[in-house]
Amino acid sequence: MQSNVATAISPRRRLGQHFLASQQIARRIAAALDATRGSTVFEIGAGTGALTRALVETRAERIIAVEFDPRAAAYLQAVLGNDSRLEVVEEDVLRLRLSAFGITATAPAFVVGNIPYNLTGPILFWLFEQADCIHRIVLMVQKEVARRLVAAPGSRVYGISSVAIRLVTTHARVLFDVPPGAFIPPPKVTSSVVVLDCNGRSLAEPDYQEVMALVHAAFNQRRKKLRNALERYAYEQCGEQWKELAALPLLDRRAEELTPADFLALAAEIRRLRGERA
Repeated sequence: MQSNVATAISPRRRLGQHFLASQQIARRIAAALDATRGSTVFEIGAGTGALTRALVETRAERIIAVEFDPRAAAYLQAVLGNDSRLEVVEEDVLRLRLSAFGITATAPAFVVGNIPYNLTGPILFWLFEQADCIHRIVLMVQKEVARRLVAAPGSRVYGISSVAIRLVTTHARVLFDVPPGAFIPPPKVTSSVVVLDCNGRSLAEPDYQEVMALVHAAFNQRRKKLRNALERYAYEQCGEQWKELAALPLLDRRAEELTPADFLALAAEIRRLRGERA
């Protein structure tokens, strides 16, 4: 059943706003987050607060609700500000760092959000670069994006984000789908809730930055075999030593056929050859 919470302010198309109007779904998302007693929850895109309301019913000790729209932020502060555990932050989340809120690898948080679909990619990689500071991530995204995130090697939709997510999580799964009618206004697509259990690593680590540069180069020409797709990138990295790399059987395959472990091994080989070149 839709809640009148979503109608508290008028959605703005330019902000990509589709406010969650189902408190039942909000509670399912909060339950999936499973925030432990005394934990910190960081909410992205709080909107009119359907999910925020469900979060204040949990055992979390601290809830940080980030919202870019000043109208929504003011509304949240007005209706939920009496709860001492809640901090409403009016800001573009991409301009923030989790560490500014005391969220670190030794004091990790739970992250949740119904994120703007036009910012899904930037927000995902913003999270992956800080994943060492996060226990679990639960996000509402477009259904097709959710399938891409959990796709296995060899799948038609396996890509850059599929590899990235496996580097920083122990498990990623689609929990349930959410129909357009659960939002105001209804989007044109079905949404899905994804759950990501982090493994203590992040894409900010130098080795992982190298791996992701390789992954981007490989998938930029995903239909080509890696021997052709990576020629320019590998030559820039290790010069004439590239010929030794090109002889590897692994390069007879396409990017979508490689596991994250394959990409890690390939990046290590490029690093070795670059060292020999130096």
